[in-house]
Amino acid sequence: MVRAGAKVEIFVHGALCFSYSGLCLFSSFVAGRSGNRGCCAQLCRQKYNGRYPLSTKELCLVRRVPEFIKVGILAFKIEGRMRSPLYVAVATRLYRKAIDSYLAGDFQLPLKEMEEIEVVFNREFTEGFMSGETSIISPEKPMNRGAFLGVLENGEITLKRKVEVGDGLGIWNMNNITGAVVQQILKEGQVVASASTGERVNLGIGAKDGSQLYLTSSTSIKITPDFVPKRTAFKTVSRRSVRVILPRVVKQKAPLLQRFMARAYSLAEAKEIAGAGADIVFYDIFAPDFPDPGQWQERTIFGAYLPRIMNDADLLRAQAILGRKRPGAVLTGNLGFLAHRSLCEGPVYLDYSLNIFNDLDALFCREQKVVPVLSPELSLVELTGFKDREAVIFCHGDVVLVNTCIELKEDKFRDEKGLIFPVRKEYNYWQILNSRPFGCLMTFVNYALSVLTSFL
Repeated sequence: MVRAGAKVEIFVHGALCFSYSGLCLFSSFVAGRSGNRGCCAQLCRQKYNGRYPLSTKELCLVRRVPEFIKVGILAFKIEGRMRSPLYVAVATRLYRKAIDSYLAGDFQLPLKEMEEIEVVFNREFTEGFMSGETSIISPEKPMNRGAFLGVLENGEITLKRKVEVGDGLGIWNMNNITGAVVQQILKEGQVVASASTGERVNLGIGAKDGSQLYLTSSTSIKITPDFVPKRTAFKTVSRRSVRVILPRVVKQKAPLLQRFMARAYSLAEAKEIAGAGADIVFYDIFAPDFPDPGQWQERTIFGAYLPRIMNDADLLRAQAILGRKRPGAVLTGNLGFLAHRSLCEGPVYLDYSLNIFNDLDALFCREQKVVPVLSPELSLVELTGFKDREAVIFCHGDVVLVNTCIELKEDKFRDEKGLIFPVRKEYNYWQILNSRPFGCLMTFVNYALSVLTSFL
């Protein structure tokens, strides 16, 4: 049940990101287009290792409408980025009818609209993690496949749904996909304008036997609504200007180089990092050999790294370990930890995965008594533009491009340009790393100089 007073929106239909919410730098680092700034190049829809292992199916939760309304969900979100007006009309019609039927006391799945949305756009539908599905990848092709019509045999097809002259077809023959428009329909040797489900016809497309045919467009699907919403009274809303007063950001001084921090992936590596002169070394809090108080003898502060993806049970477990182990610092990529900031007496750092881009973000961090690791997407000009200099710069290492709860069985992905992206598992999720290490020694030096000179 949604907590009283909380206004909750839920994403119910459309393209699924392969990466966990917001934790993707793939498009930014590989294509120079930041997904965090609305310019995603959809690299997860491209070919890797000769197929499309990162391309997800299409989310469709229309059957869950009654459950969502019962628990207090107030808004349903339909994703329509780069989709056609027809898609917007059909998807909206589908969910509007489903909602209205439930509120009228007799929930019905709108079958006609379900058939239409399958044609207009689908990559095969899934309810995703909502219903515990684990196979949510559609690796064959990342494109709209349309609605399945049947398999071509002896030049004919037994139709799974109605077809009309003028409809568009997708022709799948092994890995080869072509398209066609229905110019003529022959049924029992007679030319007809349309054919219905179950009828055997010749569509005159010249495709090979064994080809799978899909309906990709239909002349009968229209944008104009064919229903009147029962509960919605549309009103003309007048536009008005609203003045937004942003919080005042004050310049904050910070030492030229306060701390040099690093993350270790084993306890032996942590000791090597300490011996190399790091001020803080972070180690996975859930590692079996995370040391007890007094076991760490190095002068370097020993800190805890909290995974980026944690559910409530994980967070409770992390709290218990923090209470017992009492690390000297915390590095976390999970905002849920902020409610428990007091568990760490030392400094708490927010990982770069939280996309700290500007001074308002930095102000939030200051109010929460945490220090941000600034986004590696920022340029030197953007970094030096910060008024609040109490921050950390990620200056060297493997940038995590993708964090995902979808199991990855390959240890690397090779794109069509030959770039190789390593894969590793962190806690109970997987990460895809950039094809080459990140290094910005000169950027770091220039930033440090700008910090020094800007307050002189």
